[in-house]
Amino acid sequence: MIKDYLGHTPFIIANKKDKCGVIIRSGTTVGFSLARVDFEFTTSDDFEVPVKEFLGDGDRDSLEAGKDYYIYITPFEGKEAGLIISIEKNIVGRLIGGFHTLCADVGEIAGHPLSGYKAGDILPNSIWCLNHRSAGLQDGMVYDPAQDEWVMIYMASGTGKDTASRFGAKTTNRRNWHEFNDDMAAVGCRLLSTDGFMTAMWGSPNEVNVENSENPITTGGHKATNGQRIISNIGVEDGVGCWDQWLSDRVLKDSCWYQQNGVHTFPLAGGNWTDVSAAGVLCWGSNNGSSFSFSYSSLGARGRCRCLHFAE
Repeated sequence: MIKDYLGHTPFIIANKKDKCGVIIRSGTTVGFSLARVDFEFTTSDDFEVPVKEFLGDGDRDSLEAGKDYYIYITPFEGKEAGLIISIEKNIVGRLIGGFHTLCADVGEIAGHPLSGYKAGDILPNSIWCLNHRSAGLQDGMVYDPAQDEWVMIYMASGTGKDTASRFGAKTTNRRNWHEFNDDMAAVGCRLLSTDGFMTAMWGSPNEVNVENSENPITTGGHKATNGQRIISNIGVEDGVGCWDQWLSDRVLKDSCWYQQNGVHTFPLAGGNWTDVSAAGVLCWGSNNGSSFSFSYSSLGARGRCRCLHFAE
């Protein structure tokens, strides 16, 4: 078996000159065995990969919006390995990385890193590889360098082992803190912390809520009442003014309206579709004590995972 040599961490990065491309960095060697034959993929220099030219036979000619793509090394010529990039998870070869595509045009936002990005472009912070990846859920995740963790791009949908971060899915709500906590644990995640929420959502619009001030119901691609896309600097969708989000931190309130003595609570962050000026990155509170058992249609969650910096 060929031994991997990964000269850089991560060894797959965004191509700043091509929003639909990635770069496999110089000094990378990855291999796999198939039918007792060893195959090797090696780069001596940075290898710019125009993704559209490496899409699999079952994929469309261009990248689809709001989808996860996977990068494989596959048998090519002799003992060399080639690349295939696909939505499919059953490609023959070895999975070495992947990425998620933007679900909707960002538009022009002054000072925003994703300003001008179009639906189907690769989200730079979603690119993962063997030595830079999530310890749990990987699909629909972006990397937050401020916390060294991966964060769900979308509000959680599904429950239990079916919990996911998926574009266009119906957001899971009407679950209490314990239930959401269990959902995240089932896919190797935890609820966001207070500081993790702020860094992941930074760049989202403040003091505005989702357009029409109505329940968005499904995830991703929304605009605020000021016309700006609700997307953070790293690509997190619906972070503010859409749904309140449970956080993991335990706080102590001196009192609440129904209980005069101190009470342990969990904060809610971001604000929902009715909050208007109270919504934003720095918006968090403990509504009526934020009892563990509270569950509303306006209350959801998203998860985070620690980052792994080594290859299997």
